[in-house]
Amino acid sequence: MCLLFQLDKIKNVSISVDVLLFYLAYCHGGDFVFDDKILTLRRVHNTNTNVDRISDYEDWLTNLSKMSKRYKVDYLTFLNIFSRFKCEIADEYKKKIISHLEAMYLGWTITYSRLPNTKMNSH
Repeated sequence: MCLLFQLDKIKNVSISVDVLLFYLAYCHGGDFVFDDKILTLRRVHNTNTNVDRISDYEDWLTNLSKMSKRYKVDYLTFLNIFSRFKCEIADEYKKKIISHLEAMYLGWTITYSRLPNTKMNSH
């Protein structure tokens, strides 16, 4: 399936756009350049408490549940895209991509489901 038909799904990706671009490049046989040059001294992640200056447990929990839910949506979107997308790489490598995306989705689903403030909101 052509990627243009997936644009409605791609628009739903909120925080993992760099991951999507990596997999799209990989599926199209894109070249990768490995460089030891440090681009940043510190990578900022929204799930870290010190990024948002969160010191209160309830605020941290709310932030983590929100981010987990967003990651779940992104990885489910990737699975929908790549399970229907024609890659220019061998099927064995595409299967590895699908397996990795499934693992990431399941990991975020487990993280979200274990948070105490998400027991009433299972969506």
